[in-house]
Amino acid sequence: MARQRKSYYDILGVPKDVDAEKLRQAYCRLAVKYHPDKNPNDKIAEEKFREVTEAYEVLKDPAKRHQYNVQDTYVPIYSNYDDLFNIFKQAVNPDAFNFTFNTSPFNNASAFSYRGRRGQDIKITLDIGLDDVLTGAKKVIKYKRYEKCEDCSGLGSKTNDKTTCSKCRGAGKIVSTIRHGIIIISNESICDTCNGLGYSITMDCGACSGKGIVLKENIVDVIINPGITESNDVVMKYYGHCGEHNGISGSLMIKFRIKPHAHFVRQGNDILHDVNIPFTLAALGGKISINTLRGQHEITITPGTKCNQIMTIQKCGLPDFDNPRKVGDHVVRFIVDVPQNLTQKQKQLINELSKEGL
Repeated sequence: MARQRKSYYDILGVPKDVDAEKLRQAYCRLAVKYHPDKNPNDKIAEEKFREVTEAYEVLKDPAKRHQYNVQDTYVPIYSNYDDLFNIFKQAVNPDAFNFTFNTSPFNNASAFSYRGRRGQDIKITLDIGLDDVLTGAKKVIKYKRYEKCEDCSGLGSKTNDKTTCSKCRGAGKIVSTIRHGIIIISNESICDTCNGLGYSITMDCGACSGKGIVLKENIVDVIINPGITESNDVVMKYYGHCGEHNGISGSLMIKFRIKPHAHFVRQGNDILHDVNIPFTLAALGGKISINTLRGQHEITITPGTKCNQIMTIQKCGLPDFDNPRKVGDHVVRFIVDVPQNLTQKQKQLINELSKEGL
């Protein structure tokens, strides 16, 4: 069952109306507490630092904050830890604290263990009916995702044997020089063989073929809110594929497709409904019972009702997604049936009516 994730405001411990300065102060306090240089080799602190930085990156930006407040679906994706450190450097002055922040990708090699790549997102289309839109629903989704290999704890290696990188010789970086006459230009770059670690790990786990992940079936509960539309996607963070070698998991992205109804057509929050009536009822009027999403409803046909005439049953449609108290209408269009195969007696009666001017 899917976990209820904390909101960005709860993560930072601030109210929704927090101003920019108090937001920055709250972030700095937590970022300093969980910074990897202060908590070396602490996976929990590492994840907390990522979590508070992600929350601050969204809430400090007015546009992103508005999107998050409205839909709670904004999912920033960071390609590496440098993105997180850059956000941190912009928010806090490292000189104000009694420890050093190393944001170089080389200096951080000791602070973090082997970092795998982020897992891929999973996209699923879920078919729902108008009844689900009316009342909301809980759907159980079964899907396959890559999860952390239990045999090697997601490392891809059972022995965890380390071998000095042959390309950078343990430095974690490659230094190249270019000579222009008497001028020598040096350039440093992260070693692409060991990702800056200076060593490689022998990926010898047979259960996952050294990738640290195995394909398994997963089950989650998805909550569908009343009034949902096909544009209201749901993003469940960390329910996508697990990343290789303990990389962070991707997201499960659910798109809704509303199945066509046998009798009703949705138009915004309104329901359009064609109702066939005999021409005698259209002429004389009367009461009939019709189906709506909310059950049987009795309506009165006024005498002389014409074909394609409209009747509106107020607040009998669908709730609004953003404001469930706002409800649409059930709009009835009358289709007057003209009989095709008349009996001899019916023809005689119609002829008599025709003589009376009808």
